[in-house]
Amino acid sequence: MTTLDLLKTFVSIPSYVDRDVDERQMVAKMKSLFVGSKYTIEEQIVSGERKNLFIHDGTPAKVIILGHMDTVPPKIDTVGDSFKPRIEKENLYGLGSVDMKAGLAIAVNLLLNTDKKRLAAIFSVDEEYDCAGAMAFVKKYHLKPKMIINLEGSDLKIQNGCRGIVEFLFEVAGKAVHASKKDEGVNAIEKTMILSASLQEALTKLDKKGGAKNSVNLARLNGGNLMRKDGDGTPIFSSSGNIVPNFASAHFEIRVASKKISFSLIKKLLLKIALKHKVKINNLRLKNTPVGSMLVQKDKLKDFEKALKDCGLPVEYQNINTSGYYEAQILWAAWGCPVVIFGPSPNGMSHQANEYVNLKSVYKTREVVAKYLEYNL
Repeated sequence: MTTLDLLKTFVSIPSYVDRDVDERQMVAKMKSLFVGSKYTIEEQIVSGERKNLFIHDGTPAKVIILGHMDTVPPKIDTVGDSFKPRIEKENLYGLGSVDMKAGLAIAVNLLLNTDKKRLAAIFSVDEEYDCAGAMAFVKKYHLKPKMIINLEGSDLKIQNGCRGIVEFLFEVAGKAVHASKKDEGVNAIEKTMILSASLQEALTKLDKKGGAKNSVNLARLNGGNLMRKDGDGTPIFSSSGNIVPNFASAHFEIRVASKKISFSLIKKLLLKIALKHKVKINNLRLKNTPVGSMLVQKDKLKDFEKALKDCGLPVEYQNINTSGYYEAQILWAAWGCPVVIFGPSPNGMSHQANEYVNLKSVYKTREVVAKYLEYNL
């Protein structure tokens, strides 16, 4: 199958994670593509039918191509069917097209059309959620490749570093009063917003001068006049709007640039800020395991730079401050091997409604990676 055929097939398979959907159909399809080939297919159960796949030829992997099989959920404002790929003006539209089913299509096509040895692939689950797939993989496998190539969308620029992430949850206890007497109460929702801004101010002081920046994102906020919690702890709010809200629950994520930042430091700062603003924080806890920042020195990427030049592309590096965090960071931290993140465009369409990938950039990504493999396998 061509890269385009594979991309269309992958986009047509729902692989976001919800109560009734996960990556299992993608897992089955990926396995089927390698049956009867020279490759061994190893499955690793992450949870239920959600499985990582390790595809290798039985020799120690020198270059590993990394990609995740999950996507974010579909968007209500998407035009057309998210799972019926369509091509308009050299762009292919569909959920996960740039993040990262184009990368998966390139990886599969490269593996099935090479006679070179020591090339392997890791196809993971859960990257868009809690990186459970990558975390499970490094617990089982201890590999030492020369290079990991993560084919995430990068606008044909090299991503050699990215910030880490710390995600955490907490509740804010306010004081409910009649809305006409607001000053006598404590508005838990407004206090949470103040906590967010104050935490950002504190962490900005730890930014590296001229380098990566720490950023705070209030990802989710739920609040109101709390009446009770149901059996699973979900808050039940009054429908009245004439009350100062006495409760808020918040989900924060911090993109971490400084090694000084830890969850213990965040907790200390939040409690100090809460005391200053006379608000009480409850049930502060991590959402998942923090992921550290990554930086691969450019001298480790000379062959990749050469591949770009030989394919007629300029050597450009992505701005770390505009990057997400990647599961590649987990492998890099565990194995200590160089990682390069490189893929098609537009990276900015990741996670958006009407997601698309530019097909010329898909083909150019494949060309660059194939050229790099020529030098190193």
